[in-house]
Amino acid sequence: PALAQTNGWYAGLAGGANWLNDTKVGNAPNGTASVEHDTGWAGAGKVGYGFGDVRVEGELSYRQNDGKSANNIEVSSWSTMANVLYDFTG
Repeated sequence: PALAQTNGWYAGLAGGANWLNDTKVGNAPNGTASVEHDTGWAGAGKVGYGFGDVRVEGELSYRQNDGKSANNIEVSSWSTMANVLYDFTG
């Protein structure tokens, strides 16, 4: 079923958990501070076109984590990616 469509447009969505390493913050009142983060969430969407065994797609994703050891801190990011994929169909 995963290889059923090899030509034409396709779209996909994904979501999951996001883990972020501790963040060092400069210019804190006592120098540099380290902030721990809660487990966050991530979501992504993609749109592509298949040309037989070759697919070309674009992806947009978002990630977000709240601060665990400090109040009112949120870290988030948007990212884009372009992919060219080759499907080995045997």
